[in-house]
Amino acid sequence: MIELAGLLITNIFAVVAIWLHQHFQVGKVDKKVDQVCEHTGEIRQQVHNTHPMQPNLRDDIDYLKRVVTNVADVQVDHGRDIRGLRQDLGGLRGELRDERETRRREVELLSRKVDEYRERSG
Repeated sequence: MIELAGLLITNIFAVVAIWLHQHFQVGKVDKKVDQVCEHTGEIRQQVHNTHPMQPNLRDDIDYLKRVVTNVADVQVDHGRDIRGLRQDLGGLRGELRDERETRRREVELLSRKVDEYRERSG
């Protein structure tokens, strides 16, 4: 009988310990759930469409994504165009350099001929 009473007391303590543990765990979980609910309410307030005649946040984000994609495509085209312009300008600079050198040589040749003419005439 004493053994049975000891076993009963041990079981009662075990049940009380388990109950206390679960009670405090449930309290912690309840607090965390309350925090999540509070944050969810804040998030909902941020994304909730309060203007029924205007698109909701998801639609706005999708639209902005399309706009940004279009801008990126145009930027790629502009980059390609700028590279082409740089190549064209580089070619023109080379042609001008060659033309300038040709004119310099022609002026030098004409100057020599003028000097020779003056020496003969003079």
